[in-house]
Amino acid sequence: MPMNEQDEWVYSDGKSTICVAFILAMYKAGVFGPLAVHVQVTEFTIRDAYTLRLFEDNQTRLSSWCNAEKGKLEFCQILGEYRMELPVRKALAALDGLITGRREQ
Repeated sequence: MPMNEQDEWVYSDGKSTICVAFILAMYKAGVFGPLAVHVQVTEFTIRDAYTLRLFEDNQTRLSSWCNAEKGKLEFCQILGEYRMELPVRKALAALDGLITGRREQ
């Protein structure tokens, strides 16, 4: 029987955490609200994280430097010399299936 990995599991060499789990643990501390107790960040993939519908949709509410015409993206990339293209953004309603382990592949 498949089992979802639990955030509190500690393996013989310590906790198993990847970079996206670190970011989502911060979201879990406040963004997910009452659903946070059901979220297992170790079950998320990078794609799951950036396709969640929890980012600002209204570009006029972003900082002016995010809305500069030169190199304008539909999201605000804070750091980095290279532009990131993130296909299928905002495809998942917040926590759709991710809290129960029923996410579609």
